[in-house]
Amino acid sequence: MDDETSRNASYAANMADFFGIDRVVSGVLFVPMAYFPLLYRWRGEERLLLWQSGNIDSVTVSSEGYVQSFAGLADLNRFAHACALQIEQEEPKLHNLDSVLAWVRGKEPDVGCDETLNAWNLFRDIANSVESSFKESFEKLDSDMSEVYNKIFWGNNLPSVTPPGKRFVPTWSAEEIDALAALLSAGLSMFASCTQNHELRTATEVKL
Repeated sequence: MDDETSRNASYAANMADFFGIDRVVSGVLFVPMAYFPLLYRWRGEERLLLWQSGNIDSVTVSSEGYVQSFAGLADLNRFAHACALQIEQEEPKLHNLDSVLAWVRGKEPDVGCDETLNAWNLFRDIANSVESSFKESFEKLDSDMSEVYNKIFWGNNLPSVTPPGKRFVPTWSAEEIDALAALLSAGLSMFASCTQNHELRTATEVKL
């Protein structure tokens, strides 16, 4: 091992120790997987997904590649117990996909940055989890829209990244509105085509 490789390995090991990360392989920090309930509203019904946070964020899918949707916390917790998963006890934040769909249909110039960012991130995590023709459409649009994503991110004015007394209110061109509507439409189509109610399956058929 040369000096530079040794220094990189030492740095990675120190970072892993600092952040409580389990493993370091070839200088890459491996974050242990954590599991959270993710609440969403779609077609007037509120249900839960099991979101997985680690080096790559994703959601649980069945052996056939469908995103697993749970009727409530009791259903999700039973599944997690059967799979020996520990669910983080955190109040899930609502992802209102009905509201996103309404915006897509109307394409109002006022973009709700909070709901849009939540939906966009969820669609990215689903794309990390499934194989679908709708996934390809979403990822192509996503790869071309980093500037729009950044405007939505900063438009949330998160306290951790917003200087005191400052507030960013993004303005949108007609082209950006059209592009955002196309991306969210592709994400919603991917979500609808890839999601299956867990009641139709058994826990043993689910791929983690």
